[in-house]
Amino acid sequence: MNSDRQVAPLSDSLNRERLVDALYEAIHREPQNQSQRTFCLAWDLITMVHGDGFEILFEQDPSLDDYGTALRDVGLYGTHAIIKRLTDVIPATLRRGEYDEALHQFLQANFEALKALAWALYAVPEDPTDVLLKYITSNVEDFPEYRPIIAQHEQDSSPSKNANLASVNRPWWKLW
Repeated sequence: MNSDRQVAPLSDSLNRERLVDALYEAIHREPQNQSQRTFCLAWDLITMVHGDGFEILFEQDPSLDDYGTALRDVGLYGTHAIIKRLTDVIPATLRRGEYDEALHQFLQANFEALKALAWALYAVPEDPTDVLLKYITSNVEDFPEYRPIIAQHEQDSSPSKNANLASVNRPWWKLW
């Protein structure tokens, strides 16, 4: 019985993540407005950092400041604070332009501090999937093509359907 309670929240969490990822895949190549661009930047950062660590962020066109602004705008305040700390650690001169040897050396020399920031990011209690879904539903007019998908998510997320979600206090990425 207890395992059923653990499987249901995991399944629901994975379904929410699939929804966010599907919306991202549908719009990230040509976001139609600022809300869609902000959503895409925030999800980009979340997936890149959780997949490859901070280093990959320095190889991207959007700046760390752009990513940080997107995180703040969608409501990922804890994650935004970690990225802000990251921008404070990396000198601005190394954050500009290409991922080059000077930046690589700086990152290697400061590996332990950056690793501590990465662990701090993974420990942030906010669930990016839930925060992004709230952002999308609160800006539904900026996501018109996806209203039916969002409406279905809201129906599927009703408290009666997910009564056992309260039994797990950890986001999906911390269940392993």
